[in-house]
Parts: sequence; C-alpha cells; structure tokens
Amino acid sequence: MAPKDDLSRSETIFDRFREAVVLAKSLNFNVASALLHISQPTLTRHIANLERELGFKLFTRFPMALTPEGQYFIAATEKLIADYDKVIAQCRDMAKRSQEAIVINMVFASSSLWGNLVHHAVSQFHGRHPELPMPCFFQNRAIPIDASVFSGESDAGIVFREPSLLPDGCACQLLAEFPLAVYFSGDSPLNGCERVTLEDLSSQHLLCPTSPQLRATFDGAVDVFRRNGCEPHYRVREVDEFGSVPFLLAEDEFVFGNAQGGAALPVTSPLGGRPLAAEKNSYPVYLIYRTDSRKPSFNEFVQLCLDAAREVPRGEE
Repeated sequence: MAPKDDLSRSETIFDRFREAVVLAKSLNFNVASALLHISQPTLTRHIANLERELGFKLFTRFPMALTPEGQYFIAATEKLIADYDKVIAQCRDMAKRSQEAIVINMVFASSSLWGNLVHHAVSQFHGRHPELPMPCFFQNRAIPIDASVFSGESDAGIVFREPSLLPDGCACQLLAEFPLAVYFSGDSPLNGCERVTLEDLSSQHLLCPTSPQLRATFDGAVDVFRRNGCEPHYRVREVDEFGSVPFLLAEDEFVFGNAQGGAALPVTSPLGGRPLAAEKNSYPVYLIYRTDSRKPSFNEFVQLCLDAAREVPRGEE
C-alpha cells in the first residue's frame, strides 16, 4: 500500500489504482490530473509513491509510456477495480435492504408457541413478498423488549405483559393466551405431582433472570400469580441466555412454559414439567409494534401475525 501519509481517511488504495488507470489511458499527467480533479503535482506524487510501494515502475517518463510490468499491472488492476466496484454496489444494496427489513425483538426459545406463530407470519410474508428483505430477529439483552420497540430500535416485539403506557406511534394487541406448564429440575419435590398447583409453588422460587430482555417472561409469570390472588417467591439469577435456564435451576426453583407444543426450553433439557392447575392458568402474549413504521408492507406483516395467532388455541380463562 501507499505510505500512510499519502492516503487520507476518505481514500483507499483503489483510488491510487484508479489514478494509475486514468494516467495509463492518457499518458499525460496534465490531462489525467484534470480528469481526476486533482493537481498535477499531487498526481505525480501519488504515482511515485505507488511505484515505490509496488517495487517497480509503471511508466517511463521520457517518453511517457507504460513499462511491460505496467501494462500487465494496469490490465489486471482494471479487472480488480471492476470487481471491487461490483462488490461495493452489491454490499450497499444489501445494506439498503437490511435497513428496509422488519425487525422483531423477542425471547428465543425452542418449541415456544409464540415463536412458532411469529415464524409462521415471517414465512408467509416472505412468500408474498420475495422481493422484500426477510423480516429479521433482533436481540438486545441490555434493554427490555418494549423499550426496544418504543425507541424505534425494533419495529415489533413479543411481550407477556401489556404495557401500562404506550407512547405515541406504538400499539399493543393480544396475540394469544397459552395454557401453562411448570418446569423444574430433576431434584425438585414437584416431580411427585401429577399437576402442579399454586399452593405447591408456595415453597418454590420463580426464576428471575438478570437480562432485561428475558425479564419479559418473568413479568408474565408474575402476572399469572397475581391474577390468582397471590404473589410468587422469586430468586434473581445471572441468566443471559434462555437456553441455559434448564441447567441452572436449583431444586427449589421453577420457570413457566407453554403447555402445548412442548416446553419453551431446549429438547435436551434435563427439566421435568407438569401442567399448572389454577383457575386462571393462561399466559397472555402481546404484540407491540410501531404504528408509524415506514418499512415496506409492515402493516400487512402485523396482520399476518394476528391471523397466525387466531389459529392458536386459547388458554383457560
């Protein structure tokens, strides 16, 4: 590469290659510098630095002509520049498409019903609009899911508690209410229960993850207790990945998951699970989204999520 002091922050080695190609076509420093919109002394310095870096001469000066090495270099460089320009154009197009992609923020869990319905909506959306970028999933564990949507970082999110206050430009709709199951370690006394009641959980601790994003699932679980007129005991644990939950639970800890379609936990989970026997054992799932999103066909995507949710059985009231 050219010496560091010869390349400004906005320039690349390809700029020097382009200058050499322009000079090779005109074989005249004055003409080439005018075409490149730089001064003749600047072009002379750039070419001299490039030749010094390459270790061979590109041009003879008197008369002005390409050297044999220069002829080979210029021919190869023209192709290199064309390939480079093509790659840059493709990457810029990808970046533009990425900016147009619908961004969804939710807790990822294997076999979760809320995940299934969102993925179904994504698949349908892509089938209808193959020309648009595929909606993408986004996780920022540093902030809650609703805050991610409210700030515009995400276009939509899945939460388990209806926000108490919706800022302008945002909306919230109930997607579904899933029947609940309780999941616990193999050493838990709950293994002896056919169905787990809230009374059975009175001596157990609901896992409270430290991750603001994963707290969405915890908030929904707390609401289940409160709808049944009681408060859970809970224990704060350092949890950043939902998939690590099965391997962290102590014998007196538990988490909630959906009772249909399997637990919202890895297939290799060492946990046991039982249905929750409670008067109000449903787990509401809400879609929060930007009503002011300018992403292509975003309103249609929201409707696809709502349509997919209608196919999901509701929990017990």
